Amino acid sequence: MALGHSCDTEHVSNLRDTLRKLVSTVRLSQSIIRVLYGKTVYILRATDVLTTKLNRLFQDIRDIDKTFSFWQTKLNQFAVENQCHESLLLEFLSKHSNSVN
Repeated sequence: MALGHSCDTEHVSNLRDTLRKLVSTVRLSQSIIRVLYGKTVYILRATDVLTTKLNRLFQDIRDIDKTFSFWQTKLNQFAVENQCHESLLLEFLSKHSNSVN
């Protein structure tokens, strides 16, 4: 009767219940897989964005380092020139004070 024959038993209801539970489990597994896939994609995108921002930050830090190195070189040159001018001024004042005395 269940499968169209009179000699079949009525154990098909257990099979139906088992198949329903199997389908329910597969749907739940599929839902969990979709959620995990979505979270994995989100994490990958966030990681990509963070990597891009970190690379930009490293480039900016390198630029700042180059700028500070350039400034240090210029300030050292200025200090050397200024010391030279001070030395010349002190030498002039020394000779001038000798001549005045």
